[in-house]
Amino acid sequence: MDVLESIHKIEQDFETQNDWDSALRGYEELLCDDTENLEVLKKIGWCQSRLQKFELAAETFKKISACEDLNAKWDYMIGYQYYSQKKWRESIDWFKSAVEKKPKYLKAKYRLGYALSQCCGSMYRMKSPEFWDALREFNDCEKIWSNLPVESQEREKSTYADVCYQKGKMLIERQKWDDAIESLVRALEIDSRNDDYKYSLGKALFGKGRYNEALEIIRGVKNTYYVKELRASILYNLKKYDEALKIYLDLLGSRKKDYLYRDISQIYLEKNMLGESYQYALNAIKASHSNHKNHFLLAEIYHKAKLYYKAKSELEKAIELYGKKYSGAFTEAVELIQSISSQIEELEITRDDETILEKLVGCPKQEIYRGTVTKYLSDKGYGFITAPDIGKCFFHISKIMKPQQINVCESCEVEFKLEQTEKGPVAVNIKLLK
Repeated sequence: MDVLESIHKIEQDFETQNDWDSALRGYEELLCDDTENLEVLKKIGWCQSRLQKFELAAETFKKISACEDLNAKWDYMIGYQYYSQKKWRESIDWFKSAVEKKPKYLKAKYRLGYALSQCCGSMYRMKSPEFWDALREFNDCEKIWSNLPVESQEREKSTYADVCYQKGKMLIERQKWDDAIESLVRALEIDSRNDDYKYSLGKALFGKGRYNEALEIIRGVKNTYYVKELRASILYNLKKYDEALKIYLDLLGSRKKDYLYRDISQIYLEKNMLGESYQYALNAIKASHSNHKNHFLLAEIYHKAKLYYKAKSELEKAIELYGKKYSGAFTEAVELIQSISSQIEELEITRDDETILEKLVGCPKQEIYRGTVTKYLSDKGYGFITAPDIGKCFFHISKIMKPQQINVCESCEVEFKLEQTEKGPVAVNIKLLK
């Protein structure tokens, strides 16, 4: 049996069954008989890559590339091994080499663009040259795609969909909403069931202010935390505050993020519930004291409560923090502090009214909720209550009157008050309803 026949047999016996270990062993045995056989080396590299032995695969493909140095495929395959390990810089060099040899190599240009986008960092991404290099690669991909014959487009359509998706995400960062929407719609035309594409299109529609369309496009998308956050933001902008609040409070149970506290505070501020808004604003600052947005929000609350000097103090902090981060003027805060200064002068205020502060700091009147015990771990003495207005909240058996504790079970109806803690909403003063 010659080498090609042996390769074909291994393909049939093992590769078709995705038995890459056995296939690799078979090819390595063949290589012992012919150490320079490129066809066997190609198969070995392929099996190593499928087995995620990326470093070994890279070395194997380098040997092949040295023998077939004009073939862009091997530079791409080497780059892909580094790409799969998130070694972006190493992959970029090899993808560039592949593109130099084959300028219209769509898959290589896409991988190159993606690798470049991963080198931008998370802060000030648009100041990174890699950001713009990546965007150029994706633009080139679109030109290549448009000139492909129909049969080639069909073969490469999944790559093109990913190109449109990645470009759309970068356009969202640039707040080029219309262009992002156009790009993401093209991606969804190819793969209409892709949740990542839908989520990003929802973000772009949200950025454009097309809230109802954004809400519709993410309907049915897997309910990850970031999808929930987007849905809550959309509902907030649609002024559906109670629906948004329910989602935010649920998220806060597992994600103690300053922006969640801030968004909840903002909703209460819109509802003119200053006590609640104040408490959540303080939690936002506690979660991230260095975020200028948190101090600005607290200043807005103080201002609305007519605590002008406290508002000015928070605005000064916000302006200082903004300047350190962006080396520029926090225009909105500067304008508000000027307005407050004018009010202080016009009203001849020398200090804040402490009684207002006491009311703001004091516990707001607690609303009574009705809900159902949806989970109860009797051996641990705690569980969860779900109520229409607030979603899910934690409870402990100690918050129920002793005579009623023995009757607690899942599906029983309860009446309770809500207490906000650092870990999220907690039910207190619980009463079982018969």
